[in-house]
Amino acid sequence: MARISKPSAASATGSPSDLFRRARLKLTGLYVLVMLVVTLLFSVSLYANLRTDLHESIRGSLRADVDQKLFFQERDSGILEDLLLADAVVLAISAAAGYAFAGYALRPIRTVLANQEQFAADAAHELRTPLAVMRTQVEVQLRDKEPLPAKARATLQSVLDEVNGLARMTDHLLILAREHRTALPPERLEPVDVAAIAAQTAARLRPAADAKRIALEILPSPPLRVRAEEAGFTRILGNLMGNAVKFAGAGGRVSVSWSAEPGGEARVVVRDDGPGIAEKDLPHVFERFYKADRAHGGGGSGLGLAIVKRFAEQYGGSVGIKSAPGKGTDVTVRLKAA
Repeated sequence: MARISKPSAASATGSPSDLFRRARLKLTGLYVLVMLVVTLLFSVSLYANLRTDLHESIRGSLRADVDQKLFFQERDSGILEDLLLADAVVLAISAAAGYAFAGYALRPIRTVLANQEQFAADAAHELRTPLAVMRTQVEVQLRDKEPLPAKARATLQSVLDEVNGLARMTDHLLILAREHRTALPPERLEPVDVAAIAAQTAARLRPAADAKRIALEILPSPPLRVRAEEAGFTRILGNLMGNAVKFAGAGGRVSVSWSAEPGGEARVVVRDDGPGIAEKDLPHVFERFYKADRAHGGGGSGLGLAIVKRFAEQYGGSVGIKSAPGKGTDVTVRLKAA
């Protein structure tokens, strides 16, 4: 089974400051590398010319008692040391200038992306109220005592499903816009009971699982607490178990298990026996809005796994996935045990 690599997923889910810091350092490194190549080529050429000119200019003027080989070795060594010192100074200046130029070059892009993220947050916030009103009105119509024609009821139910999907997407957008990727300070974290959150999440997802005849199981696991926030960890398990139920397929199986690992680490695994994910999609499944083609299953906003990774990294942990077509999918979250 293929396994996702941490760097490939992290690059798309980091905060803007982290992303631009890495981009600035990479651009600076490129500047320095170019200057290093140019400086070395120039220094080698200059060293060869100076060495040749020096030997030709003083060879005939040396006294007979002077060891010519030793004399030229000392002069060559002096020229080489001077050139290396000059190269080091040039590279140091290039690194400082490159860092400044990289920041200046990236500033317009950073501004545009910051405005884009702010717009997404504002738009999601503004959408919450009309979506709540629409959902309430549709639910009232569906619960009305007067019977509705079957076609009208089916249409209203479809509208309600779409409104609920939009509401979930706006919640996800707000989370990604407001939360930062940097790890939270220890005082913000608390012991969270994995079994309790798993049981609550399973109870909430049970109707959807039963409707698809999916066996949703919490495997026997030892008592375990993790260092996290209860709301955030609930979101992690909710997204992972919800995805598993969605993609397991009718008559499938979804399981949740956890264990304590060496070094004070906790490991939580959500597994489904669905169609799996193609290897080409694995490096991108934690990116925002990316939708892997699970046997043309589609659906979703492409934000759930990005949120899982964001929260896991905030709690000082990580998330990984392994999957293959026809072999199901395992998602593993690693956090610090409490």
